[in-house]
Amino acid sequence: MGKPAWIYADSTVRHRSGTEAMLQNEDLKVLESDRRLWGTWNYVALWLSDAINIGTWMVISSIITAGDGLSWWEAWICVWIGFTIIAIFICISARTGAVYYISFPVIGRASFGIFGSLWPILNRGIMSCIWYGVQAWIGGQCVVICIRSIIPSYYYLGNTLPTSFGTNTRDFIGFMIFWSLSNIAIWFPVYKMRHLFTVKAIVVPIAGIFFFIWVVVKAKGIGAVLHQSTILPTTTNSARVWSWIIAIMSCIASCVTIIVNISDYTRFAIRPSIIFWPQMITIPFGFGITSFIGLIVGLSSKVIYGKEIWNPLDLLNTFLDNMPSITTRIGVFLISLSFCLAQLGVNIAGNSISAGCDLTALFPKYLNIRRSGYICSIVGLCICPWYLLSNSSSFLSYLSSYSTFVSAIIGVMFSDYYLVRREYLDTNELYSASKEGLYYYSYGINWRAYVAYIAGILINSVGFAGAIGASIPSAITKMYQFNFFLGLIVSGGLYYILHILSPMAVSTLPPFTIRSYQPSDVSACQQLMLDVGHPGQHYNHAIHTDMADIEKNYLQIPNAHWWVAVSNDDGRILGQVAVQPLSVSDPIYYRDMAVDERDYICELRRMATVPDAQRLGIGSRLLSVALDFARQHGYHEMRLATSFHMHKACSFYEKNGFIRGRVARYPLVEVERALQSQERFIDEHKATAVFQAGSVVPDEDQQRLDSPMNKSEFFYRQHFHRKLT
Repeated sequence: MGKPAWIYADSTVRHRSGTEAMLQNEDLKVLESDRRLWGTWNYVALWLSDAINIGTWMVISSIITAGDGLSWWEAWICVWIGFTIIAIFICISARTGAVYYISFPVIGRASFGIFGSLWPILNRGIMSCIWYGVQAWIGGQCVVICIRSIIPSYYYLGNTLPTSFGTNTRDFIGFMIFWSLSNIAIWFPVYKMRHLFTVKAIVVPIAGIFFFIWVVVKAKGIGAVLHQSTILPTTTNSARVWSWIIAIMSCIASCVTIIVNISDYTRFAIRPSIIFWPQMITIPFGFGITSFIGLIVGLSSKVIYGKEIWNPLDLLNTFLDNMPSITTRIGVFLISLSFCLAQLGVNIAGNSISAGCDLTALFPKYLNIRRSGYICSIVGLCICPWYLLSNSSSFLSYLSSYSTFVSAIIGVMFSDYYLVRREYLDTNELYSASKEGLYYYSYGINWRAYVAYIAGILINSVGFAGAIGASIPSAITKMYQFNFFLGLIVSGGLYYILHILSPMAVSTLPPFTIRSYQPSDVSACQQLMLDVGHPGQHYNHAIHTDMADIEKNYLQIPNAHWWVAVSNDDGRILGQVAVQPLSVSDPIYYRDMAVDERDYICELRRMATVPDAQRLGIGSRLLSVALDFARQHGYHEMRLATSFHMHKACSFYEKNGFIRGRVARYPLVEVERALQSQERFIDEHKATAVFQAGSVVPDEDQQRLDSPMNKSEFFYRQHFHRKLT
């Protein structure tokens, strides 16, 4: 008896085994158009969701209280500079996912190798789990304030937990409430989470502005607030320059991890062009404005209470001291509730989705984004984040130093994509574990990437030791302030040098042109079908039916066409593809369809690439041309059918956004008879069985599907479909 169906990540991986089962599932494959729904405002909302949180609120305060001699306005300028730099690197990294619709774990295979990519993936995934727990704990503190504003006595709840537990009953209850509610949000698919970010981007800024106005009014105006911090600290010019550098680099370190995996989000973009300006503008604007509001609120607390209270949660708790009015309690409740939403948004956007995408790649047969998100949540609970924050200075120092390791990964990936591969990836090869595969390298690991990666870490290793408490020379300490840039430049530069010294196989598009079919192409097109076909299949049948007169059956039919890819070197036809209305390609099925749908459906036909030019992107380019033609001619859906046993072809279509539909079974003897008499054998009415997508396939048929085609007395035809709108 086999394993139950629910144990698998999705229905597509159930029958995969070996290395094939380690490379792909529904969440790792090239994203189909149905899930590419994120537009400009969704990315604005994403970054506002990430920017507006308690950590950002306290960015400026952490700079001016660090003792580096910067005034509030100097610190604010550093925030704008630091997050503008982050935005630039985010946009550079985001392009890969937006162009190829793939996530960070898949992109990493190109540079680190099919299996070598697992370490960077695990590295990023673990950090996401740790941060998830930390942000959830802060969210729990927001819940405590919400409860206290309703039930004041809750703040003084007796502790029933042992001292060794590290926290008290009151705070632990708040944490568990926030943690439990967060698990509801993890359930939803990533492409639908854009709605959460949109709600947060509307609600939380309103609450933040209300908090800002409330505190400034209590302080009797912003003038008195700013006046107390307008005196410029007296430090030497050299010390001031280093203070600026330290402040800017601390801003960069706070967001460096998402540079690595921003493609986990940009793969959902409607088109690549929309990802640049929303991120380039929203990142510095969102972090700059949020930190400024946090600064003014913190400075106002000194006017009101005689001391600076930088943490907004501490300030809200102070509002609730000494028998506050019902109006104050309502105001605190609404603001703390919005902070709960802020923490939920940043935790889902920055940690849950990241961990979900990353951990999925470790065991894709059993883990999808949703399951991996819940693993992240459970790990975040099990690490007991209150212990980590009990010594917050050491913990936050380590996390900020983590950019040392991340920058080395970024350097390798940037160098590989932009310098070595010139922005071209063969997506089919990214899912291939063949030893001759383009990204297999040696045993699935690219040694060049690891040499460069280790070098990028070593350049910062002594400085990192100093950051966590070791005694090191001041010159190295100053050099370490640039750890992000040092790691990126050293790893990226060395990777490119190693490529020059020991060149990697790089997939490049051969010089070819895609044009419409010409009558002189008929022999080459027919021969191409025979070259890619197998005896006993319908390839011979094709050249004697619709391909006998391509001009008549395609070019002269309205809303149909045929294209060929022609080598610019020798004029050889390298590939072909065609589109026909469903009424022509499958008139019987067309007749049975709903009248208001059938005229908006076309069929992809006769797609093929010569064997010696496969895996070079020709098929993808031909498919792109066919899809554009279909959209321009008003089709809403494209369908196709191929042999179930043509696994490479089926995989290609899935990676390019097509969804598996029904499987029709035909007796092989009837297929052969139809081929010989040039009859249609694909009529659904002649199938002895039709298995709809998602239905249970009888064990006997499943065994035939799992066996080579020449071992079966039946022919199984796999149908695919893809929405075009």
